[in-house]
Amino acid sequence: MNDESAKTPFQDRLATIIIVATLVALVLVSGIYMVFGPKGAPDSAFNALLPMFATWIGTILAFYFGSKNFESASRQSMQLFNRLSPEVLDDIQVDQIMIGRKTMIARDISVLNPMKVADVVKDWDNLDKSRLPILQEEVIAYIAHISLLRKALSEAPEQTFEQLLAKPAYADKMKPGIKVRKGTPLEKVRAEMKTKPEVKDVFVEDEAGKLVGWLTDTLIFQYLNTKD
Repeated sequence: MNDESAKTPFQDRLATIIIVATLVALVLVSGIYMVFGPKGAPDSAFNALLPMFATWIGTILAFYFGSKNFESASRQSMQLFNRLSPEVLDDIQVDQIMIGRKTMIARDISVLNPMKVADVVKDWDNLDKSRLPILQEEVIAYIAHISLLRKALSEAPEQTFEQLLAKPAYADKMKPGIKVRKGTPLEKVRAEMKTKPEVKDVFVEDEAGKLVGWLTDTLIFQYLNTKD
């Protein structure tokens, strides 16, 4: 077995630990109740524990298998994207499918820097967004995914966003990735994304470098599916 296959992601270990701990707790509580519980007494307290345990396990399984399915769908979509002929993608410009700046939900870095990461996460949870562009005077500065911020939050709950950006391990992962000009063919975007498989976002700028639009990998795939 190679090193990569021997590694277990943190999420996998956490899911296993919670499920095992829940099952052990259920067995222990059941045993204690059966041995020491009052005979013939109402068992409403015990019955209340069962749905709670079931909810814990159900939530973990839904998250675990849901994330696996998302990763699989993302890989399949990228494979489809890479198989499309250049002639098809040359006729599609980024302007046709991008999210325009006026309809984008973004945050300016001057607003985020003094905020605690916990407050940033809470703000984004209210927006129900998994990733948001971060601007500096209408120029794209970072793209932050909520999963990365949650990881940072678990490591240092009191840190500010500015302190987070001072850490290269996080700042590098939030670099905006691919930038293109208005009118760029989707074929050129595809070619660059093939060289940067970790990049999931493409930002469209005008001649002055100001942000005018945003494409996500999901948006690109959804558009191509409607063209089939």
